Amino acid sequence: MNGRLTDPPVELLQRDIVSSFHEYVDYAGVMGEMDWGLVYSLPYWEYLDLEGMYEDERVFIRDGCLLLILAMAFNAFDHHGGSKGNRISRHAEDCIDAVNHVRSDDADTQALTDAVLYAINRVKSGQGWDKYMMHAAVWAFRRYVATYFENNHRTCAAYQVPGADERPNRMAWEDKDGLA
Repeated sequence: MNGRLTDPPVELLQRDIVSSFHEYVDYAGVMGEMDWGLVYSLPYWEYLDLEGMYEDERVFIRDGCLLLILAMAFNAFDHHGGSKGNRISRHAEDCIDAVNHVRSDDADTQALTDAVLYAINRVKSGQGWDKYMMHAAVWAFRRYVATYFENNHRTCAAYQVPGADERPNRMAWEDKDGLA
């Protein structure tokens, strides 16, 4: 879906994406066992092709939302389509339509959209996990989630401030430069 992000603000999407990344770390793979009502409640399929933002931000939101949709499908597998897993079932056609319109910038984006569509179609047909889905869960984690944390670690490590590793000591700073 094309459009500008007005409601919810981009920060809510980023919060959900980063929060889900932290949950995936506990499983070393994308998984669906998350709070799909209270915490993860946005219609992520509506935010796959946003405009009016920097390209890297647009790609982060697109990929993060694709991972959340994949996790919703995995949740349906885990609950055999029961009430906890029917969020994806209720929105399967909207998800499929939105994912089919994703601009695949590269082979990884294409592989992710293929995995999402495959998972949704398995949910729709009442099928569960298979080896491809298990592999997709681990691949998506390594490609997107682990890469996110590695890149952010490198970014934080690049900010070298002299003395930043030393514990703060107020006494050492009092009366220095007359600022006490």
